[in-house]
Amino acid sequence: MSIWRSIRFRLAAISSAAVVVVGLAIGLVSYHRLAMELQSADTEFARHEALELAQVVAQVTSADELQVRLDAVETNLLPEEGLLRLEVFTLDGALVGWLAEPGIDHEPWPEGLARARGGEFPVEFVHLGDARPEVRAAHLVRLGNEPRWLAVARVDRARSERAMAGMRRHLLLGAPAVAGLVFAAMYGVLALALRPLHELVNDARSLAAEGLGQRLAEPTAGSELGELARLLNVMLSRAEETMGRLRRFAADASHELRTPLTRMRGEAEVALRVDDPAVARAALESIVDELDSMRRLVEALLELARGDTAELRAAAPFDLAALVRELGEEARVVGETRELGVRVEVPDGPVVVQGSRDLIVRALWNVVDNALGYVPAGGGVSLSLGMDGERARVTVQDDGPGVPADLVPHLFQPFGRGAEGRVRGHGLGLALARTIARRAGGDLAHVPTPRGAAFALTLPMV
Repeated sequence: MSIWRSIRFRLAAISSAAVVVVGLAIGLVSYHRLAMELQSADTEFARHEALELAQVVAQVTSADELQVRLDAVETNLLPEEGLLRLEVFTLDGALVGWLAEPGIDHEPWPEGLARARGGEFPVEFVHLGDARPEVRAAHLVRLGNEPRWLAVARVDRARSERAMAGMRRHLLLGAPAVAGLVFAAMYGVLALALRPLHELVNDARSLAAEGLGQRLAEPTAGSELGELARLLNVMLSRAEETMGRLRRFAADASHELRTPLTRMRGEAEVALRVDDPAVARAALESIVDELDSMRRLVEALLELARGDTAELRAAAPFDLAALVRELGEEARVVGETRELGVRVEVPDGPVVVQGSRDLIVRALWNVVDNALGYVPAGGGVSLSLGMDGERARVTVQDDGPGVPADLVPHLFQPFGRGAEGRVRGHGLGLALARTIARRAGGDLAHVPTPRGAAFALTLPMV
């Protein structure tokens, strides 16, 4: 059995079982109510006949007159549907007169007669003869104010019993029939209802076999699964985009690592071929430089790949204004060697933010160093600190050639480069700076300007 048939079978079985249970509960309640109503009706009928008999013999004073009186009114009392036998007893329990349907014999009822003599109006449900159900009632008859006779009426309950037996048969036979009908109906309805989900799963199975590049077929308009299919397609698109970036990242990283390895191998081969110590020393110095470059590259890659745990552990409040002043002084020292001017604008007083100070220093210096590398001699770089609502904003702007339009979408991607090669080195500085800023709850963004390039790093203030 397929998974879908199994699901339909289980749901249909549960539904039919629930319907049968509810139906049986309602049926049992109805059965109980019908039994109570029929019992009440039979009781009232028996008591009514006993009272009617009592009225007939109320003025009779002797046993001889009693049967004559009964014979005189027999046609008025019998036959009556459901009435089996009418009996009159003396107070000591002797039967002195009766009217009965053919074949209905006397049955002693000493307990009922005793209760009637005590002033009660007893009723009893019994099965007599060939399991014939009946109900009988006894009533005390008074002559004036003195007790004189005991009137007993016996009423047939066969019709009530047949009605109850019929209802029991309907319940016992109807429950399986209803269960079967409900199961068949629910199985068919569920087949129609689950078809879109079945098709969606089949599409997903085909997509898993074929790999990325495929999309789920969206159900018809109005289907509840349409939104799910659209969301899954969006997730697939994002996953495909992420996988593409990872592939490009891996390719770029392998290229960046392979190039210095190739150069180092060449330098080492040169040092091995020649006997000149000066040449060998120069080759070793070149290899050391390449190793430093590779170390910085690997550290940057590890920083990009690392999670947020270390950043969160190192987070603490610090004065961003003091940090910007320190970076400004370091930038001035570097700028003097390149004939560049560095301007720093920081408000008076501390600007306290939350984060890892060492990492924020690294992020800002990456931005500043990137700016210093593209400013021609005589130009300058400015660092300014301001507040934007509940965030501190550090803007780094240079007087360089600006960012080419083709590079703007790739500025913060690892190894991102435009057609004009704006990014220096490995292209990881800005990507790493944005990663650090976002780990601290802030961000790093490119700010369009008429001249040069500008980047703004924002951090939440404490």
